[in-house]
Amino acid sequence: MKRFSLATAVGVWALASAAFAADGAEARSARESANTRFQRFSVDMLSGTWHGLLQMRAPLPVASDTGLPDETPVELLIQHTDRKLRVLLRQQGQWMEAMPGGFQVVPMYSNLVLLGAQSEGNPTPLWIESWTLQMAALNDDCALVEWTRAVTNVPAASGKTPAFTSAASGTMCRASAVP
Repeated sequence: MKRFSLATAVGVWALASAAFAADGAEARSARESANTRFQRFSVDMLSGTWHGLLQMRAPLPVASDTGLPDETPVELLIQHTDRKLRVLLRQQGQWMEAMPGGFQVVPMYSNLVLLGAQSEGNPTPLWIESWTLQMAALNDDCALVEWTRAVTNVPAASGKTPAFTSAASGTMCRASAVP
C-alpha cells in the first residue's frame, strides 16, 4: 500500500484549490461581463430599430373576413430614438403605428416589458385594446420576444364574443433600416 506524506497531501490540496479558484474567477468574470451587458440592455439597449417576425400561438385569433383561425405571423418594428418609442405593425404591406405615444417601458436588467393601452368611444360603443411586448436579451443585437394583445368591444357585435386575445413569439434583432 502506497503512503502519502502530509506534504504530498498539502501539495495536492493546494493545486486543487488553485484550479478551483481559477475556475471561480473565470466564472465570476463571465457573470460580471453578462451582468454589465444586461444592465446596458435595459432602456439604453433598446435604442435604435428592432425588427422581427413573430409566429402566432394558439388560441389563434379569427380573421374578420373569413371567420377562420388566422395563423399570419405578426411583423413588428420597434423604434426607440431620443426618448421616443414607437411600435409599428406591418399590415397589408404598410407599416402602421400601434397606439401612438401610448407605450411605456419597464426595464429589468436583461429584460424589458413594453406596455401599451388605448380605447376609443365614449361611452359606447367602446373598443379597448392592450399590448405587451416582453423582451429577453439573447445578446446585444437580438432578443426573444413575446407579444400579447387583448381587445374588448362593448357592446359585442351580434353573434360575437365581446373580447379576444392574441399571442405570438419569436426573435427580434437590430435593423440598420426599416425593412
